[in-house]
Amino acid sequence: MELARVLADSHSADWKVREGAATELGKMLPSEQVIQRLSELLGDDDMAVELEATEVLARFGGRAGLVAILGELGRRVDDPDSDYIAYRLQELQTNDGLPILQNSRKVMDQSPSHEVSEGINQIEQLFGYLAPKDK
Repeated sequence: MELARVLADSHSADWKVREGAATELGKMLPSEQVIQRLSELLGDDDMAVELEATEVLARFGGRAGLVAILGELGRRVDDPDSDYIAYRLQELQTNDGLPILQNSRKVMDQSPSHEVSEGINQIEQLFGYLAPKDK
């Protein structure tokens, strides 16, 4: 699928089209433009779109994708809807074996922004017990 068309679909008024576009964008990673658009979809009005963008960025976005998710969590620390993003990360860690916590800790070692640090703190509180830190 052509990038321009998928990007246009990601701006559709129909949430289902935006959700499908997030999936298709994941097939186009790595790309800064794609990471940027998926990052924007983390703040979509529809939870299904947010969660699809979260999963795509976590699975295929590498460090940049994870940083985008963590930053979104940190920016939305007082938004109860952002809990669903954190829960999706927990599912990916628990059910799919993605090293979300381990990779987040590596990001923390690199002195990230306040928002990213706050996002890391949120997931540590939620499911840090799944991968205890080395002493």
